[in-house]
Amino acid sequence: MDIKALESYRLRASLPYGEISYIDTDPHGSQSRVALFVHGVGVNSLLWRKAIQQLKPHTRCVAVDLPIHGYSPGTDKQDYSLPGLAGMLEQLVEELGVDQIDLVGNDSGGAIAQTFAVRRPDLLRSFVLTNCDVHSNLPPECFKETVERAHHNQLWEPGQMLLSNPEAMSKFSEVAKGYEKPELVSIDLYRAFLTPIFGTRESCTLFERMLTSLKAADLIALEPELRKLDVPTKLIWGTEDVFFEIEWAHWLKDRLPHARDITWLPGAKLFFPDERSDEFVNAALGFWQSI
Repeated sequence: MDIKALESYRLRASLPYGEISYIDTDPHGSQSRVALFVHGVGVNSLLWRKAIQQLKPHTRCVAVDLPIHGYSPGTDKQDYSLPGLAGMLEQLVEELGVDQIDLVGNDSGGAIAQTFAVRRPDLLRSFVLTNCDVHSNLPPECFKETVERAHHNQLWEPGQMLLSNPEAMSKFSEVAKGYEKPELVSIDLYRAFLTPIFGTRESCTLFERMLTSLKAADLIALEPELRKLDVPTKLIWGTEDVFFEIEWAHWLKDRLPHARDITWLPGAKLFFPDERSDEFVNAALGFWQSI
């Protein structure tokens, strides 16, 4: 599914948290199953577009744009912490009017998903985590410099450099580091990811605030509840991710009581749900059908 095709499924919700844009392939609820996909910082719901194309015959697919990303605006009054963003997801699920979801998280979206899961396990039919922030690995080591620059409001000029230089997007952006073959990612996709964040000084300032609001302490505090999470869980993990190494998949499996065997994707990096969508879909769909 290309970018334009996905946009035909776009909706907007006015939540207590604020205005949120999302993709919904079955807004009338004719399908009984609902999968909710949560991306991380720096990308948006387009990360899931290929997987959604393959999965929509099997399940209703909902992919949220986090605030300041995609078509979801941000404000200086919103809570960009993990608990705050998990609360936003709760409101969205309530807006959808569904009883249970298959929750899927990637990158910092996986951290938000973990927070949501321990708060509202009653809303989960299943839980799928791909490469993501885990426990103390927030921010991951190779992303700490970016977060430090966000603390000092120093992301505006690098952001403008990326937007004005297509070659730089595929060579130097943090998004490019998440792909095995960043040179094959379309410039249109890079722009769709980066423009909402760096398009204005206001959006860049809010993005900096989000980066500095995501705290390892909030993830570390989840560990006792993760150990009690009574939800079928699947881990799908790329082995060559520079942000989230395989040790963190093992950490999760050792603590999530219903985590099944890890599906390893050799050579895959962070954004394999886009780059290697066939393998991601096969693993996720096989897991859902086994429940």
